Amino acid sequence: MLENQENPATDGANINVSLIGSITKSYWTFLSSTKRVDKGFEMLLSRCEPHFNHLHSMHPESLDDFGCFRSPVDCHLDLVLQPGMAALYDNVGLKKRKITDPYENVHSLLERIFYLYKEDVTRPLIRGLRRLRYFLKTNNDLEKFRDDDIRVYRDSKFLCSVASISDGLVWELQLDTSQPLVKSIMNRHRRILQCGTLICMSNDVFKKNIVYGTVVDSQNKDDLTKNGIVSIEFPQSFNPGEAQDFFTLVESKSNCLAHIGALVALKVKLEKDEQLPFEKQIVYHQQSNDPPDYLTSGLSVGKRVSFDCLRKKSDTDNGIDDNRVIKDIIEQMVLNVCADISSVNLPTWPSPEDVGMDISQYRAFSDGLMQGLALIQGPPGTGKTVIALKMLEMLLNNENIWCKINVGPIILLSYTNHALDQFLEGIVRMPKMYAVSNKDIVRVGSRSKTESLDKFNLRHRRKESKTKTRQNALTALHAAAEEHFEISHAIKTYQTSLVHESFLHGVDVIPDHLFMSLKEQNLTPLPADETYLCGWLEILSDDFVPHHGVEYEYVEMKEELDTEEIPENDRLRLGFDQEDVEFDLSGKRRTKKNGIRYWTFVEKEKTAILQEVKRRIMRTRPMSPEEENNIKHVWYLSPNDRWRLYALWIHRILRTLKEDVITAQETYRNAYGRYKECRHSEDIIILKNARIVAMTTTRAATDHEILRKINSKIMVIEEAAEVPDHHLLACLVPSLQHLVMIGDHQQLRPAYNDYKTAMRYDLNVSIFERLVTAGLQFQQLQFQHRMRPEIADLLTPTIYRELQNHSSVMEIEDVKGLQNNVFFLNHNENEHANSNQDVKSHKNQHEVDFIAQFYRYLRLQGYRSEDITVLTTYKEQERLLKIESNDSCETSDQNVGNARVTTVDNYQGEENKIILLSLVRSNAKGTIGFLREPNRICVALSRAKAGLYIIGDCELLREKNVLWSQIIQKAESKDGLGRH
Repeated sequence: MLENQENPATDGANINVSLIGSITKSYWTFLSSTKRVDKGFEMLLSRCEPHFNHLHSMHPESLDDFGCFRSPVDCHLDLVLQPGMAALYDNVGLKKRKITDPYENVHSLLERIFYLYKEDVTRPLIRGLRRLRYFLKTNNDLEKFRDDDIRVYRDSKFLCSVASISDGLVWELQLDTSQPLVKSIMNRHRRILQCGTLICMSNDVFKKNIVYGTVVDSQNKDDLTKNGIVSIEFPQSFNPGEAQDFFTLVESKSNCLAHIGALVALKVKLEKDEQLPFEKQIVYHQQSNDPPDYLTSGLSVGKRVSFDCLRKKSDTDNGIDDNRVIKDIIEQMVLNVCADISSVNLPTWPSPEDVGMDISQYRAFSDGLMQGLALIQGPPGTGKTVIALKMLEMLLNNENIWCKINVGPIILLSYTNHALDQFLEGIVRMPKMYAVSNKDIVRVGSRSKTESLDKFNLRHRRKESKTKTRQNALTALHAAAEEHFEISHAIKTYQTSLVHESFLHGVDVIPDHLFMSLKEQNLTPLPADETYLCGWLEILSDDFVPHHGVEYEYVEMKEELDTEEIPENDRLRLGFDQEDVEFDLSGKRRTKKNGIRYWTFVEKEKTAILQEVKRRIMRTRPMSPEEENNIKHVWYLSPNDRWRLYALWIHRILRTLKEDVITAQETYRNAYGRYKECRHSEDIIILKNARIVAMTTTRAATDHEILRKINSKIMVIEEAAEVPDHHLLACLVPSLQHLVMIGDHQQLRPAYNDYKTAMRYDLNVSIFERLVTAGLQFQQLQFQHRMRPEIADLLTPTIYRELQNHSSVMEIEDVKGLQNNVFFLNHNENEHANSNQDVKSHKNQHEVDFIAQFYRYLRLQGYRSEDITVLTTYKEQERLLKIESNDSCETSDQNVGNARVTTVDNYQGEENKIILLSLVRSNAKGTIGFLREPNRICVALSRAKAGLYIIGDCELLREKNVLWSQIIQKAESKDGLGRH
């Protein structure tokens, strides 16, 4: 019964709470339905609606139901967090739909993708907050709260703001180091609170005040693990309120690092209501074989097209008019006769052999050059990257036709940095690119691990093109950062160190009579510093040394340095995307003293005492001024009251700095904004003058405004089937005329945060897969050049309807020391659940032990460690395998070397001679997790060239999954199944 007087009335009707709860979901479903509702049920709904609304407020469905923001609505974080899940109920356009269904218009597509991906980011936090608020109604002990979606940190406190060129102003937050969860972080037992994690905070236990933010990299590398300090980016103009406030921090287990930029870009597109390139295909799923406009207009002036870069040298002088060939193809396309290369006059087209391709690659190559939107599916080992490189080689070698002045740079995109670097390495090796200037290729982003590509990075171009305007903006930014640092460092010092009583008295925060009473006690003060504070607070004075002010280097900005040259403890955090740091080591130094006298520990073994002192300072709530007025003598106070009085003095001095810090923050924000504008303007000029611009889709979405202004007409996307929809749509700039999407939707699909949202609304299906499934023309590469036939045979027709073996794979040697090149080793040794509640992963020690010995055996057969890769399907198993590999190397008499161990998801696009695969899952419940997903099965089975050896519970897989049953049956029919 609803007995709360604050609940809305229902005309005297007594409605059972459980009944309301059971039909609440139906109520929201009916609200979003376009069907007519039965009249009787409609009357019931109208009577129950006030209760539904009340229950909805108790168990909200969206982040905006949890409290109001303390910051403007134009911030990127606000765009991500609003309106949350309510949009799924209130907007009928977000109902479940088939992936082959066309959209009504561009706006309906953008709106749906925008809201769905916001939901994917925020829903884990929404669910966790609902359960937390419900838990807090009956229990105040947050240590007992456990949840799959969030982690909770109690009694956190803001230290200060930090000026960061990469993130603007960020806030340092001191966690309670006595909390077990924080201790596990500091002991390096858990890798949580990672960069990009979505968080929310409240100073009233989520009753009214809530603010949302994201975790960013800390100023000092070990701040989190050593000091329990986490850095957080909040919406602009955020103010944490009174310094003594304690906050509850909630960490979502979803990461929004790769999502915010794309969501902001989609929001911009929605607000501008602009047209989408290739709208006919992407929105309405209609076939179009039209060539790109720049190609037809370029050929109209009679310029000659050449295939010489692809032909064998002996075939380059055969009198073929390549310009005529291209015109023939274009005419066929424009007349809608046929887009298939086989219908074109083949005697005038170089043969597949002439250009080093098989027939399926040949067709994909022609489509990629001649169609405005080209879709190319490349199963494992079929050479999809090779085709992309050949297309680019043609474009680059015929710039007299599609000149970069008119077309802009060619944009290369990939979902991962690894695939992007592989792509770029192939381009750099082209004969056409041997003598090119470093300015012709620009790699945007700092996460490249390939040294040979470093010279193409955008940060080097910035060094060469720095203008006086940007230099002036940088100087102003440095000055603002210096001013901000002086104040923020003082604030941090007051809150984490013991400040000398003479200093506190000198700035009028200790009343005269209390200062005198403090010095009346007959104590031996700290040598040479005459302090009574340590004794008064009952701290061992011998553990401390005095500090008088802060010494630090002064640097001017004159030139950019590589990330490696920047000190790890860069106090100004002058780093943008870890790549664009502009520093000036002029050798000029100065010593500044802020006048604060405080203590810290010298001996490392005293760290625990220091942490306890810091904890007391941070956790103690200040005494009230009224209580202070009643104190006659400070030495008569209890130890707890002494700390409370000291906290009041610190609180006073912090309040005097409040206006100063707000002014410094505003000055820095303005300087930061001006500097970014200057740098973006220079970046646009740099990128416009390049021939090739390469970046990940995450970076492209983040830099969507820059991408829009470089006027590119050609874009090639590698790993297109892995690219999430909001990334792809954010990258499609209005100037685009030619889009080549290369991928394989039968390998890895787009990643997501929330499983339920992804499965219900098909967030794991890319636009590439939608277009292929909807029946748009695509070319599938059919000849695999990687695997020996026995391995490739596992994939057909189980996964691919057709996959033929190139003649080169027939010559792959057998694995030495073994009878079988493909083998499944069956066992029924149970897996182990992870003891860490935060790690939803699995491990199987039996498989770890076997693979360690098997790897050692293969090494003794003469194989190098580089020839063998150990794959597994779970991160926890990867961790155990790496530990075992390292231990084996240390204890072995033979130099076997460390094995390369990684997960299946991190190995797409790569290959090795021998693959050892650990499947992990074996349990009495009969669950196989994501081993049931065909895409992961495909990747796992298609990485090996010569030998594939799999250990797992094959009987369980056979029983629970049809695809595994077919694959294992194939292996068994060829004596490739045994038991361990």
